[in-house]
Amino acid sequence: MGIGYASVGLQHSRSAVLHAQVPPHYRPVMPPHALLNSASSGNVPHAQAGGPRVHFKLQPQQAIIPEKKKSPPSSLTNGNGKSIRPQSFTPGLKRSKSLTSADALASGMAALGLAADAGDLGNFPPEIQECIDKALEDPNAVCARTLMDAVGHLVSRAVESPRYALPAARRCIAVVERESTETFLESLLNTCQQWYHDRDKLLGSQVGGGRPRLMAFLSFLLEMYCQLRRRAIQRRGASAQPGQVLLTLICKCCEDCIRQPVPSASDTENLFFVLTYIGRDLESVLPGELERLLSAVRDAFLNSAAAPSIRRTLLQLIELHASRWQLPGCAVLYYYPSSK
Repeated sequence: MGIGYASVGLQHSRSAVLHAQVPPHYRPVMPPHALLNSASSGNVPHAQAGGPRVHFKLQPQQAIIPEKKKSPPSSLTNGNGKSIRPQSFTPGLKRSKSLTSADALASGMAALGLAADAGDLGNFPPEIQECIDKALEDPNAVCARTLMDAVGHLVSRAVESPRYALPAARRCIAVVERESTETFLESLLNTCQQWYHDRDKLLGSQVGGGRPRLMAFLSFLLEMYCQLRRRAIQRRGASAQPGQVLLTLICKCCEDCIRQPVPSASDTENLFFVLTYIGRDLESVLPGELERLLSAVRDAFLNSAAAPSIRRTLLQLIELHASRWQLPGCAVLYYYPSSK
């Protein structure tokens, strides 16, 4: 037939080679530069047809090694560089988008200075760090005094700034999940109640019209409530469960924020975010306390001395409650015109 290379039409096109009519006796010879160094081809058996098999060795610099994905840290690092990993503590947990209150501090309140890293709790003096480390390593192997001291140190650090709310709550929940006597949990709830009772002395300093330590305390309570609710932690034989105790304190802190002569913009924003994420819980567990809080919100909205931006936030909160904690589309477009 006389079909040669010209009639086959060798081209640098894969489709042309595949569709060409090649006679049975034709055996093309590929040029050397067409051989590709594939890392996977070495494992594929090749038929030898009348000649020695040539083995191609990959150069080290040509091998492409897939980059390993970084896994989240598997332990906490204390102030002395010692790695601590409680058995039930799982750092780097991703928050589920379906958990409304669990996303409060990480997303809605991120602009208010809250931490996103569970390891960012600052440095402690060596003796305090050792106390916290012992409680984290094995709360059942230390005395009750050590657990109570650890509670005091963690809460004291948490109220210094809202960015410590998440790391402090993570450490607290790590101890609560592992202890068998509930000593740490009882001490934590009692300490939070005592701090609120003495709030004028411990949390009452105002800066720029706001109360940053009270806001930090509120952030810690909210994060602790989210952690406890997610894990469904209950006290044995207790009339008031941990979630209810924390919800009560959260509601009282919110009421203190809004009952100021002129609420600050930061306090009002904190209040809005808190009720956005746990408003339904307050309505089902503490309806009376929620109604008293909303009454204070309405009074603050009617206060002509408040700035327009503050009154706008309060009005949005009132509408949020009236719409069963989910603003309709028209209200969202009104308060957030950039979303159009």
